[in-house]
Amino acid sequence: MLSIIGFVIFTILAFVFIGIVIKVFSAERHVYNTCYSLNTGFLDSLKGTMPTFREGSRDYKLMAGLAYDAKNKKFVEQGAISENLVDEILQ
Repeated sequence: MLSIIGFVIFTILAFVFIGIVIKVFSAERHVYNTCYSLNTGFLDSLKGTMPTFREGSRDYKLMAGLAYDAKNKKFVEQGAISENLVDEILQ
């Protein structure tokens, strides 16, 4: 019984993953190029530490915020791809 439930959950997750991959790869080229130009590295996008200022002005394609780094006792900038840009990719 448990293996059947596991198989069903795995199958659902696989279909969701395949659907997301298809959506991402079928995104318009200019949206992909915009996301690619914003990305400073894979780990930066996962950690949310993408720089939100480019060429002296705020980049509104990125969400911005501050977090407190308790280890270094200072505020650090946080940036991630905005929800609007993600919605544009997944349309």
